Amino acid sequence: MANKRLFVKKTVLKDTFLRIPLSIYALIAAMVFVASVRMTNVNRYETSWDVLGYYLYLPATFVKGDYMMNDRSWVEEMNKDGRLSGTIYQVTVNDDGEPMYFFLMGMAFFYLPFFLIGHGIAWMTGAPMDGLSEPYQYSLVAGGVVYTILGLWLFRKILRRFFSEGLSTALILIVVFATNYSHHMTYKNLETVNMLFLLMCWLIWSTLRWHEEYKFKQLAQIGISITLMALVKPSEVLAVMIPLLWHVYSRETFRQKMRLLWSYRKQLLMAFGICLLIASPQMLYWLAKTGRIFYDSYKNPGIGLDIFHPHTIDVLFSFKKGWLIYTPVMILALIGLYYFIKRNRPVATALTIYFCITFFIISCWTEWWYGASFSCRPVITSYPILALGMGSFFLHLKSRLAQWSVAVFVLLCLALNQFQWWQMREGIWDADRTTAAYYKAIFLKTQVPPGADTLKSVQRSFTAVQEWNDRHRYKLIKTVHVVKKGASDWSSDEFLSVYKDQYRNITDKDHLWMELDVVYEAKDSVFTDGPFLTVTALHRNEAYQYRAPKLTEVTDTINGVLHAKYQYLTPEIRIPKDELTTYVWNPGKNNLKILSYTIRFYGRKD
Repeated sequence: MANKRLFVKKTVLKDTFLRIPLSIYALIAAMVFVASVRMTNVNRYETSWDVLGYYLYLPATFVKGDYMMNDRSWVEEMNKDGRLSGTIYQVTVNDDGEPMYFFLMGMAFFYLPFFLIGHGIAWMTGAPMDGLSEPYQYSLVAGGVVYTILGLWLFRKILRRFFSEGLSTALILIVVFATNYSHHMTYKNLETVNMLFLLMCWLIWSTLRWHEEYKFKQLAQIGISITLMALVKPSEVLAVMIPLLWHVYSRETFRQKMRLLWSYRKQLLMAFGICLLIASPQMLYWLAKTGRIFYDSYKNPGIGLDIFHPHTIDVLFSFKKGWLIYTPVMILALIGLYYFIKRNRPVATALTIYFCITFFIISCWTEWWYGASFSCRPVITSYPILALGMGSFFLHLKSRLAQWSVAVFVLLCLALNQFQWWQMREGIWDADRTTAAYYKAIFLKTQVPPGADTLKSVQRSFTAVQEWNDRHRYKLIKTVHVVKKGASDWSSDEFLSVYKDQYRNITDKDHLWMELDVVYEAKDSVFTDGPFLTVTALHRNEAYQYRAPKLTEVTDTINGVLHAKYQYLTPEIRIPKDELTTYVWNPGKNNLKILSYTIRFYGRKD
């Protein structure tokens, strides 16, 4: 009898497992992978660099009582060891020079519930309630895992609307394990792509459901997801194209869509009201700080959108961060978009148009490598769309040979992705300085070969201090005498010995070292306000990588003559016609005589 009951239990258990859809197992595997990797790799500097900028709203409001960001000194104190950020670029200024937040508050909305949990845990355990102690870091990271799991859950629901159980299972596993999703949903889950992937899945699912049932709750979700996407990353406001162009692929279908939207105009107005309500904290902040309800706080002349200077080839194929170099499996997705349109034209047209436009915008961002990311980070937002393309490609394969060949290719891509991700974690692959030569040297290597470091691109500092330690690898390519010996008189002007020229007129290399050499005399023995030896790059007359050491700090007295030298590494030049400029800035109107001012430009020998 006991054996019979045991047999019945085993049979029921087996039947239960068999009834669970295969894609659920893939979902569980992905969730366990994400949670286990992320929660075992938490450090006290999770809220650093860009994440610090997204996060500042919360400690400002709940810890410092400075929710308007009227004083940046507490941010500098928070970063006194320099581990959170090289510079406090996360705080910008309005038109009156008053401090304000650099980033929008969208990410802070997502962090908020988990910040409050961390705040409560810190209070109960006696940990510092400063927004930085361990309870906050672990709580925020756990919150990131929750958002990833929600995104995966919606991702599966979308896939099952288009593909079989088996194919949906394969697509989940490919996206999670064979792409840069692995890195950015684990170690980097507090960055924007985690939330944007979730919001994209929510938007697609809500759009699909609204066009089936036309219920207000679904239209409201469409509006909420788009609004949050725009608050996380302003350019993602373009996601509105997805619901607007859904089922639009001809003039007639466009007219039909306009009639449909008009017939549900009351729903649209109510949804728009909800969107305004969600966006109102941001707009009210801008209004209070600038007098305008819309304001571009992203003031960084060195980085921005240049639509006439796209970096499409670099984004796709550069060994620094090329998407298809480090995530080659997505080649199948790009090809598959063609078959996706053929199979699901009413739906695929909107999704493909959105992807193409946003990918072009990604390639037009001047910092096209997107910091210390793995492969091309922002494309992850479109992975729910690209997965539909990949699935359509797989369905197109008819012969057994083609299917097995593609399966082998996918497995090789998965292995390569995981291995290169491991190389990144071990410091073998350099997220900032990898070149084609260095990539070749470390390809499938478990350690850096001797001498391979010399194949990397130039080492740039994230602070104002830059040491020229490899001068032997450079040669003099140009000398400019701004002031020739004996050609100047005493002057108390504010700006002396100004030099300016377009970068493209000096070199076509990606960087230069400039050596500024100034010989001068001074009637004043003590300088209370400068002067400064200033050098910077200019984009449309706005400075980036501005350096201005005090002249006396870089001066030696040689044979009774004051001799100043300063070395400057050019930044990542935004566009070739940007200008390099240098001059002596003399705000104290001291009496100076510039006896000579020479600039030497050095380029890499190789």
